[in-house]
Amino acid sequence: MILLEHRLAAAVKHRTEGRGENALAIYQEILDISPANREALKGLGEVLLELGRIEDSVRIATQAVALLPSDLEALTLLAVAARASGNAAGEVLALDQAADIDPRHPATACMRAEKVLAAGDMAGSERILVNALRRHPEDAKLLSALSRTYMAAGLTADALELSLKAVKIDPRSSAHRVQLGSQLAAVGYHVAALEQLEQASLIDPANLLPMILMAEAHAALGQLTEGLRIAKRAIGLHPEQLAAWRIHARIRIQQGEVTEALAELADAARRHKDRVEALIAVGDAYRQAGQHAQSIRLLEPLKEQHSAVDLSHRQAILAITRESRLSLGMIEETSSLMQEIGIGGLQPGGAPAGPQDDARPGAGLSADWAQLAALPTLIGQHMSMLEALPLLRFRVTSDPSEPLSLRGPTAFAELAALLPGTTFRSVEGDHPIPGVDGFPLPAILALPTKVRGPIETGPYVVAPEDRRPVWRESLAHLPRPWLALSWNASRPGLILDDLLPLFSDFTGSLISVIWDESRHQLAQAPHIIDAGVHFESLGDLAAVLAEVDALVGPDGVALHLAGAMHRRSAVLVQPNAPWYWCERDGRALWYRSVSVLKTGAIGHWAQRCGELKTGLIEFLADLPGDRDDRPVKAVQTDRALPTPLEEAL
Repeated sequence: MILLEHRLAAAVKHRTEGRGENALAIYQEILDISPANREALKGLGEVLLELGRIEDSVRIATQAVALLPSDLEALTLLAVAARASGNAAGEVLALDQAADIDPRHPATACMRAEKVLAAGDMAGSERILVNALRRHPEDAKLLSALSRTYMAAGLTADALELSLKAVKIDPRSSAHRVQLGSQLAAVGYHVAALEQLEQASLIDPANLLPMILMAEAHAALGQLTEGLRIAKRAIGLHPEQLAAWRIHARIRIQQGEVTEALAELADAARRHKDRVEALIAVGDAYRQAGQHAQSIRLLEPLKEQHSAVDLSHRQAILAITRESRLSLGMIEETSSLMQEIGIGGLQPGGAPAGPQDDARPGAGLSADWAQLAALPTLIGQHMSMLEALPLLRFRVTSDPSEPLSLRGPTAFAELAALLPGTTFRSVEGDHPIPGVDGFPLPAILALPTKVRGPIETGPYVVAPEDRRPVWRESLAHLPRPWLALSWNASRPGLILDDLLPLFSDFTGSLISVIWDESRHQLAQAPHIIDAGVHFESLGDLAAVLAEVDALVGPDGVALHLAGAMHRRSAVLVQPNAPWYWCERDGRALWYRSVSVLKTGAIGHWAQRCGELKTGLIEFLADLPGDRDDRPVKAVQTDRALPTPLEEAL
């Protein structure tokens, strides 16, 4: 007769290799022979949980705990199963029992920390995990859990360091590699993310999550065909999982197949068991397709019942409807929505945490609002400069008695130097608490208009005066108009090759203000002057923009900076443009000096760019010309800058 130990080992092997049904059969055989075998009970409960048989898992976990109430693994299993079944009280009870036995046990510490983090107590979550790590400093699961806490708090560098350590300790863990890959993707390191995700997929080929993340990473790198292939594979393996359909639809929308993508996703959503999740998926797809009115129409009814919708769904609804409302220019409606649901340290009802007084939506100003608005402004690690720049208008003031105190990632220091009356402090290594140590910039729209201020404002980014004369002299001998150009680093963005046909008849000077690795695209355009090669900071970009006649390019830092400086510009976008390129009468709502030139449909820029030719000709017609009307291609620049700037540098 085969020994029980051998049967247990065989069951574990089947589980680790993804054969859950085989493991289930072996565990049941063991329990037929030895009904009180705790290892078999725990293994059976875990397999049942993995197979989605939640109630059966709760029953088996309860039996295991009854056999030995001090078994921490059994208590952890019971807590996990209780959570999956929606039994919050049962989960808390099991976790409390485990904490009484050993508060630093890795499994229970991770669950307790996750529970505390979900309640918004990042400091409490960190405390639980740090205490557990003092006893178990090389426990990969504890390191990963602490990494998630730091990522949620915006401490990206710390989070990545911990995730890297977890992968080094346990390189065979698919979960650790997936977490590291997702974090790398979140900060834009898509190539490095792909490496981790591909390794995770090799370890656990049937796991949906790395496939979804790989498809997203390929799409972010412009590799839409490969991303679509992986998304189709995910659907083939897990047709019931809406996440696979969502990424598939997202990539097809990027390819311009909007109608087909939306219809296909809607069909999959109708078959999905969770109505709220299905509506969120379709609403988000409409948002990605630039069909914001339809997105709001789908999700608006869910807002009315937000108290009955779980936290993750409420956050998703808020994020989608916020962007769709802003994309339609519904600023005040967005503010009311954010006040009602609560965001960034604000409580539902429109007041900051604490006494609410008369801070309801539509009510007069309260001391609470004024106090909140006076806090330093916090920029989270995940907030891009493109999202931050349009909102910073509300925090910059020309009154020297009311300077702006800005806290954020070190990357924002150069931008802060261009904001009048602004002091900057890096948050690297700090743990600022939103609503206490500062006011989160994304929540600025939740403030009442009287506190926030109007969207119309004068220039709030100012180029450094000491840099402008150098660029002015450098441009002086060139034929006008002096037109600055920017472009994206890679697909699916707009690259220089897409732009060049639009300027085939242009007379004047084309000046590149690109200063990152995408400058290599200039190799095929020697007639474009490479100003970016001499940039030392964001201040140089601002100084050039202050001197040229106009700027043309896609969504990017240069266009936002020009808009914040009130410099004449034209942004080239597609119908799914981000919310800050909402336009009114052809001008950007957030940047009135920027003309918005939009293609008729979503698609590959090489195919769509030609649709902007007429609008661009009209835009260029108003720019000052040169007296002798020399074409720019006749100017021998060899992509170098004129002598005055070279001497100054």
